[in-house]
Amino acid sequence: MSKNTLTEIQKECSIQEMDRKRIARELHDTSLQTLTHLGHQIELASLYIDSDPANAKLELAVVRKELNEVIDEIRKTIFDLRPMAFDDLGLKECILRFLDSVTLESDFMIRRDIKSSLDFNEYESLMIFRILQECFTNIKKHAHCQNVFLSIYDDEEGFCIEIRDDGVGFNVDCPPDEQNHYGLSILKERVDSLAGQFMIVSPPNGGTSVTVRIPK
Repeated sequence: MSKNTLTEIQKECSIQEMDRKRIARELHDTSLQTLTHLGHQIELASLYIDSDPANAKLELAVVRKELNEVIDEIRKTIFDLRPMAFDDLGLKECILRFLDSVTLESDFMIRRDIKSSLDFNEYESLMIFRILQECFTNIKKHAHCQNVFLSIYDDEEGFCIEIRDDGVGFNVDCPPDEQNHYGLSILKERVDSLAGQFMIVSPPNGGTSVTVRIPK
């Protein structure tokens, strides 16, 4: 096995390990905590189901609603692991559906301009999709913006993704963990795996601009 091949394997293992940590953290912070809370609500409802059945039914109705929300969260996590549309419809359609879902879940508008052919192999396509996912995850968690501008295109240097928001920005010189921008580490690993370049510009209260370039 060549040194370059070993390095690529190590990079991929590093990305997978960071993904596992992120997913475990998200499940613990959302789905698992909610399920624990629902268990307590069911126990409470069982205590007065005979003495106050009307109130118990109301409590169980709340449990049912919150349980459906947990199911939706878990489905989203499964989609993040491997988007079903990716295999059937290709990268571009999967990106468009992803952007539609982000718009529905968020308070900001996405202005998109996709001019690339998006002609990549399976591994490259999956990494590019993951890069977009990570960028928008960070925007939803940290940007507090009203608008996001996405441009995807090909030029003489290769393939380019530009994402700019009008949010609060952050100190790019601070280590990611200190500002809870853990996703930036994963983002950089993904770009590195494609031999690409990754740049962030984020002046104080001037929004954040992310540029990703993948060579031809």
